[in-house]
Amino acid sequence: MNLPPRFILYRRTWDAQNGKWQKIPCDEYGRNINAHDPKNWRGHADVVPFAKWDETRPDKPYGIGWVLNGEGYFFIDIDDGKDTTGAWKPDVEKLFLGFAGALGELSTSGNGLHIIGRCDPSRLQVLRNKWNGDREFYTDKRFVALSKDGLVPIKYEANDRDWTDHLLHVVPHREKDTGSLREGRDGGYDGPEDDNELLELMLKSCSASAAFGGVRFSDLWRANGCKLGAKYPDDKRAFDHSAADAALAQHLAFWTGRDAQRMERLFRRSGLMRDKWESRPDYRARTIRNAIKLCKSVYSKPKTTADENPVLHPDMSHDELAIHIFKQFWAGEMLYIPEEDRWVEWNGQRWARATTKNDQITRLRRDLRRIPDSGDTSKRKRLGDQKTVMAVNAFMKTNEGATRRLLKWDEDPFLLGTPRCIVDLKTGQIRPRRHDDYLLCSTKFDPSPVASEPVVWLEFLNSISEGNTEVIEFLQRLSGYAATGSTKEHKLFFAYGAGRNGKSTWLNTLVEIFSNEYARVISPKLLLDKKTEQHATDLAYLSNARLARASEIPVGKSWDEVLVKQITGGDPITARYMRQDNFTFKPQCTLIVDANNAPSIRGIDEAMRRRMCVIPFKVTIPVEEVDPNLSDKLLEEGPAILRWIITGAVNWHRDGLKIPKVVQASTTDYLEAEDTLGTFLKERFSDDPNGRVCNLELHSMFQTFLMSQGLGTWSKASLSKEMKKRGYQSYRSGSERGFKGLRPNRGLPSASFP
Repeated sequence: MNLPPRFILYRRTWDAQNGKWQKIPCDEYGRNINAHDPKNWRGHADVVPFAKWDETRPDKPYGIGWVLNGEGYFFIDIDDGKDTTGAWKPDVEKLFLGFAGALGELSTSGNGLHIIGRCDPSRLQVLRNKWNGDREFYTDKRFVALSKDGLVPIKYEANDRDWTDHLLHVVPHREKDTGSLREGRDGGYDGPEDDNELLELMLKSCSASAAFGGVRFSDLWRANGCKLGAKYPDDKRAFDHSAADAALAQHLAFWTGRDAQRMERLFRRSGLMRDKWESRPDYRARTIRNAIKLCKSVYSKPKTTADENPVLHPDMSHDELAIHIFKQFWAGEMLYIPEEDRWVEWNGQRWARATTKNDQITRLRRDLRRIPDSGDTSKRKRLGDQKTVMAVNAFMKTNEGATRRLLKWDEDPFLLGTPRCIVDLKTGQIRPRRHDDYLLCSTKFDPSPVASEPVVWLEFLNSISEGNTEVIEFLQRLSGYAATGSTKEHKLFFAYGAGRNGKSTWLNTLVEIFSNEYARVISPKLLLDKKTEQHATDLAYLSNARLARASEIPVGKSWDEVLVKQITGGDPITARYMRQDNFTFKPQCTLIVDANNAPSIRGIDEAMRRRMCVIPFKVTIPVEEVDPNLSDKLLEEGPAILRWIITGAVNWHRDGLKIPKVVQASTTDYLEAEDTLGTFLKERFSDDPNGRVCNLELHSMFQTFLMSQGLGTWSKASLSKEMKKRGYQSYRSGSERGFKGLRPNRGLPSASFP
C-alpha cells in the first residue's frame, strides 16, 4: 500500500507552557505552512533530502509528516505503549497486531506506535478522537509525524483492506451528549434540517452573513491558513486558532439557529477541529455559549421579491452594482491605487498588482455573474453586457475603503517581501506575509536557509575584486543596503572601469533577484545634465523602488547634480504617471550607476563630495576565461544569493557601509579629476591676495577651457555661483564686477579678450 503524495516537513519547537515539544508544519526554509493546503504537499522523494534527524538537538532537524485529508485513510496514535520494564503493554500489542496488513511504525518518541490504513471516513464520525488517555484516532485534518525508520507493513505484507468495520469494533464510540450545552434552537429559524444540505448552503452563500467579521465561512471551514493568518495573526503559528474557533462558532450560531448541539456536531467536521476541542470540554462549551450569546439574528429563508431581499438581489443601477460587488466579493481582497490607476489583489499569500487592466475587468465580469438570479431575464442579461461591465468598473474605485494611496504601500523600509514571506532586514528574521502588512513588492526568490552558501557567486566576486575580502564584504553590505528602503547613506554609487570586469554581471544579478518590483533599470539620461526640464513621468518610475540602476554613460556628459542630491538625499520629488495626477514621494532607492565613462561634475561642493562613492573595477577578464553561462549559473543560486544579501543588510544596519580604502582613494581621484572648475582655476590662475579677475574675462577664459575639454558651456550666473561656493570674494568697481584673490597666468591659452 503506497500512501498518496501528501508529505510535508515539520520542525519541533519547545512549548514552555505545556512542557513539551510541538511539531510545527514548515517548508524547507523552516517557515510555517498550512499543512492542509494541497499546494504545500510533496512526494516522499521531494521531502527526504531536507529531513535530518539529530536526537541530541530536537529543536534543529526537520521531520517528515503525512497529511490526512478525509479521503479514505485513518491514523491511530498510541503514545504510552510500554510498561516500566520497557516491554509493550499487552493491550497495546493486541491492538497493534489486530491491524495486520496495515502500515505501522514506532513513533518518534520510541514509546508509542502509529497505524495507518484504508477506511470509509463517512461511517466513522461516531468514533471518539481520543480514548484511554493515550490513544488517538483521526481520518481528517491531521498530519502524522513519521519516524526516521519509516512505515512498514504490520506482521504481513501490506494490503488495501478496508478497516472500517474493524475500527467500529475497537475504537470507542463518541458520547451523544455535549455536556452542559443547551438543547433546542431559535424559533425563528427555518433553515435546512439536513447537515449536508445546510453545509452546502453555507459554503455557497455570497450574502453578508457569509463574510461577517471580515472572514468568509468557507475560509474558516477549510482552515484557509493564508486568509486566517491575515485576519488572526500569530507570531508562532499560521494563525490564532482560538480566535478562528470563535469566529466559526459565531457563523454556526447564525446558520443553525443557535442550536448548540448542532453547532458542536458541525464544528467537528471543519478544518479547525483539533485536540483542544476534544480534550477541553470547558473550552468547547465556552466557545459555543459565547457564540450563541453574541448571535443577534439567525438564518431564515430569503424572501422571493427583490424589494424584500435587497442583499441577494441588488439594485441594477451601475453605482449600486459597484457597491454590492465590492462589499460581497472585493472588500479586503481588492484595493485601488489612484496614482497608478491600477487595482491590486490579495491572492491569499500576498498583495499583487493586476498584470493588466483586463485582469481586473475579467474578475469584475466573473463577480457580476455570481449575483444570484432575481428572476428577471432582461436584467440578468444586462449584467454580462460590455457597457454595464465598463460602467460598473468606473464606479468600483469610488467605493468607501476601495482606495489605498501609493505611499501607504511598503511603508517600512526594513521589511523585504519575497514570494512567500517577509524578511526583517534589521535582524534577518523571516515570517509569513500578512494581509495587514500591505507589502506590495516581492523579490524573485524566497531566501535559502541560513547555512546555505552561493558558491559560484562568491567565486565570481573573488575574481572581480582580485581576492580583496574587504571589497567583497563591502559589496555585500552595499547589496544589503540596496535591499532596504533607507537613504541614510546619501550616496551615489558609481561602479567604474573598462569592459569585461564583472560590474555589469554583479548589478544584473542584483536586479534579477530584486525583480522589477524592487529594482528599476533607468535611462542614464535621467541622471545627466540637460537643457530641458525633466519629465515628471520619468521620475514616477522611481517611486517604491529600492534599487535604481543606470548604465553606459555617453562621453562628455555631466551629472544633474540637483537631481542626484534629491534622489540620494531622500528629498521630496513631485512626479506623475502618464495621464495621471501629480503626486509627491520621498525616494527610498539606492542609486547605482555602472559605466566605462565618467561624467564630469560641474560644481563640486561639499554636498556632492559626500555623495560620490566610486567603486573601481580594475580587473579585465581574458576573453578565453569568459563564461557565457555565468548569468544562468548565478540565477540558479538566486535563493542563496538573496540570503547573502539579507546578511549584508543585517551587517550594514549594525556596522554601516565600512567603505574600503581602495574605494575611498578611487573616489578622491575621481573628484579631483572631474572637478572641472577646480582644474581650470588651478591651471589658468595663481592665488594672489591682491589679484583680481573680472567676470567677463573669467567667463571667457572658462568657456575656452571647456571647449578644449569637449565639455558643455556654463552660464555666467552658474560660474559666479560656484566661485562663491568655493569661498572667493566678489568685488565691484564702477561697472566692473569680478572676484578677488586670483591672478591670471599670462602666456596660457585664453579667449579672444582685448
